[in-house]
Amino acid sequence: MRITKEMLIPDIIENFPSTRDVFAKYGICGGETIPRETLEFFARAHQINLKELLRELNKASLESPTTETKRVTPRESIGEILWRRFFKSGIVFGLTGWIFGALNLTYISFKHSYFSLPIPLILSHAHIQVLGWAGLFIMGFAYQAFPRFKFTSLWKPRLAALSLWIAIPGIAITTVSWAFLPISGFLISGIIGSILESISALIFAVVITQTLRQAVGKRELWEKYALTSIFFFVLQSLLAPFLLYMSGEAYIKSDMSLLINRVAGFIAPYQDIELFGFIVMMIFGVSQRFIPFVFNTKEPSGKLGEFSFYVFLISLLLAVSAHIAIRLYGFESIRPLTAIPYAGLFLSSLGVIYNTGVFKKAKSHSREFKFIRAAYLWLVFSMVLLLLLPVYNHYVLGSFSHNYFGAYRHALTVGFISLMIIGVSSRVTPIMSGVEPKSSLIIPFALINTGNALRVVFQILGDFEAHITYPLTLISQVFLTTSGFAQVIGFSFWAYDIWSTANEGIKRQKEKELSRKKPVVIEAWTKVGEIIEHYPETRDLFIKLGFKEIDNPAIHETLKITPVEMVCKLYSLNEEEFLKELNSYIKRREKWHT
Repeated sequence: MRITKEMLIPDIIENFPSTRDVFAKYGICGGETIPRETLEFFARAHQINLKELLRELNKASLESPTTETKRVTPRESIGEILWRRFFKSGIVFGLTGWIFGALNLTYISFKHSYFSLPIPLILSHAHIQVLGWAGLFIMGFAYQAFPRFKFTSLWKPRLAALSLWIAIPGIAITTVSWAFLPISGFLISGIIGSILESISALIFAVVITQTLRQAVGKRELWEKYALTSIFFFVLQSLLAPFLLYMSGEAYIKSDMSLLINRVAGFIAPYQDIELFGFIVMMIFGVSQRFIPFVFNTKEPSGKLGEFSFYVFLISLLLAVSAHIAIRLYGFESIRPLTAIPYAGLFLSSLGVIYNTGVFKKAKSHSREFKFIRAAYLWLVFSMVLLLLLPVYNHYVLGSFSHNYFGAYRHALTVGFISLMIIGVSSRVTPIMSGVEPKSSLIIPFALINTGNALRVVFQILGDFEAHITYPLTLISQVFLTTSGFAQVIGFSFWAYDIWSTANEGIKRQKEKELSRKKPVVIEAWTKVGEIIEHYPETRDLFIKLGFKEIDNPAIHETLKITPVEMVCKLYSLNEEEFLKELNSYIKRREKWHT
């Protein structure tokens, strides 16, 4: 049997122990914890020549294992299991957040006012989506992928696991506290939840930083993006308790003027740090490492990547500073100048898009590529909306438009961020689970994109409701409401696919581990294939007792699920006597061998 690119690495190592030395050469170390990846994915993700790797492995497979090479059964480490827990937790929070958002949007559309909904409810929705949905997926992906990118192992995986168990109650408590802020007790619980989130973020930062530090070799471009993203992740987590207190205090006092001033002056730039500094920065870094090699598009340019990084970082800092200066210190004269950092964000985004080659002709296509391409189209559209924000506010509406700003935010968060998460996770989940993808995911793709497009367009049109007739207003309400629930349905279809794929991987892993356990006593329910695998010498006994078809290759798969009980019935054998003879035969043979 030859080793092929479609085979899983654990299966290769288990069946050909002598190949462990080859994998060790490429960064997969010894022990029992082996990544569940196909050989092709491993080669692409680690920039290894696949043909050369196949040649080395097939050559090694013909050799006997060295004396130092132990035959072990590869199993999943804590680090290998973590991504599933983070992804599933992200799905639970994400689905909750998407339903919450759809209900909020429905309420706003029929009340004809953005301010008809309490501001803390809007911030509660934003919180669960940013940290519960996007944040947990980013953490899970980083714990799983970053060690692979650097040919190393995850530093302190149990500490990494702890970050999840701290994050889950932290996110849940803070989200609920934002929603119920009129009740003063929830201000305290919200601060406690925010502190838990800060601890989780700090643990994540330490684990990933140490993981990258222990890796050998030169630093890569994507690491600069990733480490900067982690810095902003920690920064926003440390600011969160103070901002929650400031906003909550104003709301409990029923001082709407103070609340709006604090939300506009502090929460808005804080969310820029979350969205651009943490999430978009991380996506940009991973994209330039992941897309070109996994989809075989083009080699990214180091110079363009560096240029895009610094332009993006400087533009973000200028945008946040300008926002604070305008809202808190009254520097209205610099408002037109905000177009400069917005243009910088747009320019750097175009640089990253070109560097990934995402719109180049790909040599490898799969179901998730459409999500990733659509995500980057949404990014361009959201950056255009951001660039036109000062123009729209000043020349079109004459004041700040919450509808336009909300539409821009959702073009960025749902259109770009969510579709990127969906695309990348749809790629890595089947690979890490060792399961062939079953669905093309075209339904969630269509529903999420259509729903978000309707939401963005009709939310902006909400600024002009006073100038349109009732039937058109009703149509707008229907489309806005439909858009939210269309996205929820699309998300649910995708979530089911990812969840079931991850579970199928767990099931197959358990079945494989159980099948390898050598049965001490043969029972009526013991599978024939299992007996032959662990006691090959029993083949002669089966033939002697009448089961001559056992050597037929065509029924090898059937034997794996055929119990002794069924064989006895088929050949009219006395089950009790057959089992006694079989167990006695095994004992005699084992005694003879010892």
